[in-house]
Amino acid sequence: MFIAIAYSMKPSQLSLGLFVTVLYGVYPFSVLSQLTTGPMIEAIAPEHQKGLAQGLNNGVMNFVMAVAPIILGLIKENLVLMQTCVIFCVLAMAANAPLMRYPQLMWTSDPNAPLHTDHEEDMATDEELIKRAEAGEWIPAKELDRINMDRFDKGEQLLRIPYGSYAKDAPFLGKLRKRARTDFLFFKEETEQWIDQMKEPAAREAAIKSMKESRPPQDYIDHQKKELGEWFTDYLTDNGYMVENDPTPFKMMIMNAFPPLPKDPTADTLVLFMTKMLKVMNTHIQLGEGEKSSLSLLSQTAPHLGTKLAAGKDKSKAE
Repeated sequence: MFIAIAYSMKPSQLSLGLFVTVLYGVYPFSVLSQLTTGPMIEAIAPEHQKGLAQGLNNGVMNFVMAVAPIILGLIKENLVLMQTCVIFCVLAMAANAPLMRYPQLMWTSDPNAPLHTDHEEDMATDEELIKRAEAGEWIPAKELDRINMDRFDKGEQLLRIPYGSYAKDAPFLGKLRKRARTDFLFFKEETEQWIDQMKEPAAREAAIKSMKESRPPQDYIDHQKKELGEWFTDYLTDNGYMVENDPTPFKMMIMNAFPPLPKDPTADTLVLFMTKMLKVMNTHIQLGEGEKSSLSLLSQTAPHLGTKLAAGKDKSKAE
């Protein structure tokens, strides 16, 4: 655009004023387009290669910025110089066009989430929510708790959601993560309220009695255990884990993700049970907030690495 204006108008104060106005009005967009390459690489590069990708991007940009002015300065004809710049601008647009195929670069929302259905459960009636839960569909934990409290007061069987198959959830793992975080935040708030209410022994006794009465039959528990195991192992194999290898590391990872809780809590251990469960929920809420970028990790690691290197040098000198 700058070149077209400069080439199509005769030298005058008007042409100079128009050129300068367009130059400084549009130039910030050119700067922003260069700054977006970092977040774009962060969005599409594998986690273990983000540092390499960012380094290559910065290296290429710095090299071109250093060499391009020298090459363009060798072109003596103004017309040829302008035509060269126009050609490179068109080539740059063509080279960037395929990036529009990446949904991660087009929208800030979760690409796994179907459009306009992030909160479809808010518009559902209780009957529709119950049907979804019985079919293995997610409904907010807050709504499930409300429905079950009403059922409990009426002496009815509690509503429970089956795990279902991993194949059904696999296309929407991003949405599942978002929903789980919503449920965790509700559970956290509710658990904190329960802990505050469990100060008196009578309240703890009543809570234990309610917990025992609300548990489903053993055959249903066994069925849920089977579905959970299949979902978990299908997730592992679909995400690159080789479950046929040494089982000990897998067992350790499971134990780390699920630290032990007091088994069959009593009135004496109920508050401890809730406190430990709250700690587990806080851990997973923090994990659900997103992984740290490679740049932030590098910025945190660099001071420690520098300290270690300095200490190593001092030790070598001492020796």
